[in-house]
Amino acid sequence: MDRIVAGIVHGCKLSNAALLGGETAEHPGTMKEDEFDLAGFVVGVVERDLMIDGSMIRPGDKILGLESSGPHSNGFSLIRKLLLKDGKHLPSDPEQIKFLKDYALKPTRIYVQSILKLLQKVPVKGMVHITGGGYQENVPRVLPKGSQAKFYKDKIPSGYFFEKIKRDYKLDELELFGTFNMGIGYMLVVSKEHVDIAEEFLESTGESVHKIGEIVSGNREEIQLV
Repeated sequence: MDRIVAGIVHGCKLSNAALLGGETAEHPGTMKEDEFDLAGFVVGVVERDLMIDGSMIRPGDKILGLESSGPHSNGFSLIRKLLLKDGKHLPSDPEQIKFLKDYALKPTRIYVQSILKLLQKVPVKGMVHITGGGYQENVPRVLPKGSQAKFYKDKIPSGYFFEKIKRDYKLDELELFGTFNMGIGYMLVVSKEHVDIAEEFLESTGESVHKIGEIVSGNREEIQLV
């Protein structure tokens, strides 16, 4: 329990959040003694005139991607199906166990500090946290009607974890980008006049940043992968 709370406290520090409280409930007969279920949430406050809702996004704007540390707690239904025996038990192969530990279970990268600093420097039109549902479900949420996200696959640093999943299990592109973050945990939409400034500044904060796409005219509910 001490390690769990310490991890939560560390995450709060990284995200400028206050840990206000919590409770521990025991469920004998429902969960095993060595099992636990952890849930948490964050409430934020923003001035109405400072809200970034994507309404100013236009064709020609650029998409910057900040690298993820791994799957970021998303896509684990598929990960369990692919990597665990019967979707439940650890594999017998030590290399598979090491792969799970070193890549699948890496802590989620928290971008709060870098993004807050960037917002003081550059006008940002849209922000997307790539969580469950990957690109297909998350990106359209910030786009106004008549705009569409176009991504350049060769600019997306999918990295070892996602490349191995794709290669070993023969997953198609749509399933990958509709499930995982594919190496990009957070996206920003900025004008072409500000994209270089934003990229340089974010790199100065320690982020690994890539120009991964742009906004074009089209159906916002669909994404382009070229």
